[in-house]
Amino acid sequence: MPSRRAAFSLLVVAGLAITLGAKALAPNSDLQLDETAYSPTLVTLLRGQGFAATIEPRASNSDVVAARGACRLRARMQGALFGLAAFRYITQDLPAPAFRYRGAWSQDFPRGRYEILSRLQWLGVRYGMVQGVEIPLLVAASRECNLSKIDFGSQRAPARGS
Repeated sequence: MPSRRAAFSLLVVAGLAITLGAKALAPNSDLQLDETAYSPTLVTLLRGQGFAATIEPRASNSDVVAARGACRLRARMQGALFGLAAFRYITQDLPAPAFRYRGAWSQDFPRGRYEILSRLQWLGVRYGMVQGVEIPLLVAASRECNLSKIDFGSQRAPARGS
């Protein structure tokens, strides 16, 4: 059985060499996602639907704050669970926030699906095949808002040089 073990070891080493080599040789390795770049797009979309919308800069991100009649909402790109507690704190007067990712709503962060798809999209960005990565949008809204009828756009975060 040592030959099977050796073959498996060689397969693992070859896989590591291919993946790490592709990363090392990838162009645009200094690019980072600009999660704040989507905020002006979202403000424009919401204003087009009759909302009074503004951007409120935060320490690590920017929130879009909007109101239309009794409907009040706050939204931000949320590519990780980091910062979720702070968002919940500043939206404690609103019902629990929900995540919108690829057109679907969820109370939970879309972990597995987002992590796999964002890595594939990120490779596309680095090789110049994709313009940005779609990132979950975290939205806290008053009960008067019908979130399924509001157009939030495609939620793509473009890349920028470091």
